[in-house]
Amino acid sequence: MCSAPTLAIIGAGKLGRTLGRLFARAGILQITAVCNQTRTSTEDAIRFIGAGTACDTLADLTPSDLVLIATPDAHIAGVSTRLLKTHPWASESVLFHGSGALCSDALRPADAPTLDVASVHPIKSFASPKIAVETFHGTYCGVEGTPKAVAELRRVFKPLGAHLVTIDASHKTAYHCAAVFANNYLVTLIHTAQRLYAQAGIDDAQSLAMMTPILEETLQNVQQLGTHAALTGPIARDDTATVENHIHALNGIHPSLATLYQHLGQATADIAAHANERPTSADLHSMLTSSLTQKP
Repeated sequence: MCSAPTLAIIGAGKLGRTLGRLFARAGILQITAVCNQTRTSTEDAIRFIGAGTACDTLADLTPSDLVLIATPDAHIAGVSTRLLKTHPWASESVLFHGSGALCSDALRPADAPTLDVASVHPIKSFASPKIAVETFHGTYCGVEGTPKAVAELRRVFKPLGAHLVTIDASHKTAYHCAAVFANNYLVTLIHTAQRLYAQAGIDDAQSLAMMTPILEETLQNVQQLGTHAALTGPIARDDTATVENHIHALNGIHPSLATLYQHLGQATADIAAHANERPTSADLHSMLTSSLTQKP
């Protein structure tokens, strides 16, 4: 029976320890070394992963078939360069990172043009590694890199139930922006809605309970109908009077809320215009683009 390939993890934060535990638990990869900035952090990661040997520095790493560099983005290139200078065996390994913003080329120094590198970005929240481990099955991941590295990542991620989608590395920033809009900014919008519900005397717990069904229903409508047909609300109805009242009310609470509403409104008006097959009315367009003024 052949033994599983080996994996070293450099930077076992939330993403690194989640993937490490998934691979170790499924027996897909053997976790050889784990290297964080401090011994305490490294040992904590190993306890969570359930496998691996603590390494205090990159120099302590032992040969591994794959190396995951899951450090903050700003350190990925530097770590890869130091690893390759310290360990000749690393040039024969598959190096990959999990950044959604950086391309796989960040792992390849100028003097190592044939290095097999890849990036795999799970489109998932890793706020809680424990939850992420249990809910990872079915996660979509954007992947790009050299053919050998991408093929290897497909081989080891498939048993985890992941869906790997090939992306165009030249547009990686746009890809990452999409994830920010879909994930991070959704949290911001929910938080903003809670602020406004609070103005009406509704606490955060109650407002979240009120929003959850409509959030779920909206997502279902988008899945079944598409964004254009799923759009509802005053902008979709070209209800200029309501939009005007909203903007003035928000301006009275805080101008930044009115500005956010207007920016989102402009984007929403574009969707509505396409769905209704007619341009946004001049009055609504003016309301969404004009400078904020206090209602007399």
